[in-house]
Amino acid sequence: MWAIGLAVLVTGIVYALILLAIAELFKVFADISISTRATLNQVIDANIRKVETENKQ
Repeated sequence: MWAIGLAVLVTGIVYALILLAIAELFKVFADISISTRATLNQVIDANIRKVETENKQ
């Protein structure tokens, strides 16, 4: 019985660690998405300002 209990405990800990790793991956992908969107907005704003200054000349 001790062996079965120990196996269940170890399996539970391993599964919990796997789930935590997956949750961290989701957070990383969300951060990458937010960063990419912010960078894209900066590039678009810079291009708009560039076109506006070219049109004034």
